[in-house]
Amino acid sequence: MPKTIRVRLSQQSIDNAIKEVMKYRDDLKTKVAVFTDRLKEYGIEVVNAYMKNIPNPTGATNFDSGTDYWNFNTDDSETSASRTSATAIIRVSGERLLYVEFGYGINAVYAPHPTGMYGAGSNSPAGHGTDENGWWYTGKDGESHHTYGAVAYAPVWNTALHLRTHKDVIHSIAKEVFG
Repeated sequence: MPKTIRVRLSQQSIDNAIKEVMKYRDDLKTKVAVFTDRLKEYGIEVVNAYMKNIPNPTGATNFDSGTDYWNFNTDDSETSASRTSATAIIRVSGERLLYVEFGYGINAVYAPHPTGMYGAGSNSPAGHGTDENGWWYTGKDGESHHTYGAVAYAPVWNTALHLRTHKDVIHSIAKEVFG
């Protein structure tokens, strides 16, 4: 990645050096944007891998069942670059994402989110959060279902942790992009 630019004390040499510096700057901006996009794509792969292994209420994982019960989506993820910075945002959405991330009910009390946080009302004493007997609810299918809630699988948290701890992968992406 180091670039050497040789300059002589002449107008033409200085003009050429300025052009080389500008080209180097533009190449670097392009590489930073590519690097940021690659990191985003890697993060999406990681979060999808975590989510694919979360069991649905039948106990099957999306991987096992070949279906996407949880219907998670990372399509709104984005990267942006400016003159001075580049940003990657991995957006995860889904109707049941907060339940899966933070858990709910008595099961989440026994296996909480690694940060100790929980979804609004899901573990509160005023709700069913600490009810050892669980509760009944009417599902979208119109049937009554009993639940004790679910543990916090924390796929988003675990992805962030994974990205922070797997620096070797990030280093190899940087080496590939920047040379």
